Amino acid sequence: MVKVFERVANGGGRPEDAQLMLDLCDNIEGKSFCPLGDAAAWPIQSAIKRFPEDFKKHLVGTNGKPQVVDV
Repeated sequence: MVKVFERVANGGGRPEDAQLMLDLCDNIEGKSFCPLGDAAAWPIQSAIKRFPEDFKKHLVGTNGKPQVVDV
């Protein structure tokens, strides 16, 4: 999850990264023995769900241009 988030934060995010990160968070949240797993997923989920436009700015298509993505 960290690698995908860093790629997106650095401007190299791919259109499928938004859903990938939400899927990863879903796989971690409530399924980890350690409560820190849940705590790691919450900020990522909140950022994507509450600020989708800001997140979309970091996603690029295969042509290198910003991609319109439904988050």
